[in-house]
Amino acid sequence: MKLVYGIIVFCLLLIFPAFGLDRTEWIKKTVREDNPMIIPFLTQDLDIAMEAVSALSLRDDPYIGDIIDYLRAHSPQKGSRQNIAALTRLLSVFLSRDLAQGRLAERIKVNQSELISLLSTLPVTEDLDLKMEIIRLMVLIRDAELFHLILEEGQRLVTILREKSGYLSQPEEKLLYIIIRAISDAGINEGRTVLSGIIHASRSILLVDAARKALYSL
Repeated sequence: MKLVYGIIVFCLLLIFPAFGLDRTEWIKKTVREDNPMIIPFLTQDLDIAMEAVSALSLRDDPYIGDIIDYLRAHSPQKGSRQNIAALTRLLSVFLSRDLAQGRLAERIKVNQSELISLLSTLPVTEDLDLKMEIIRLMVLIRDAELFHLILEEGQRLVTILREKSGYLSQPEEKLLYIIIRAISDAGINEGRTVLSGIIHASRSILLVDAARKALYSL
């Protein structure tokens, strides 16, 4: 499959210049029926993938559910680090908080089913950047049935804090900040246990301060 997509990309890269076309301008004008033609650009060269993601975020058609499903399904495969990077970046820009409220709401609604399926994979997602993006979207979508996954991830990090005498790696600490903010922003009262655990287990003054503020906000 990867070879097939590679051949498709190679052919398209030859076709666009030959006809005076710019692939980013083409992607901006695409509709959902063109999504299968966009996927190859997201799964090959990283620079091309990031360029395609930026162009995709500017198009009018809000549906990218099949693209999300493809990247999610193929991310666990060996050598799929680029798929993870492309998916993380796609979620970040296509569903950015900076979008007009109506436009963002439409994009969430149209892709709701695929997004819920993606968010439910938080416990088995290994990439920390993708974890952080998933948690951001959980708060954005406000599906309370998924909030327990945020708390489980927070408790997992609290356990690591206890095992490592109050310290986390820098990426883990960044993830825990995201979880603290999510608990506060979404008003997850059940998150008090996680926040208290951070306060008692962490040696980071900044983490403890953030956890205290979040706890007081609930």
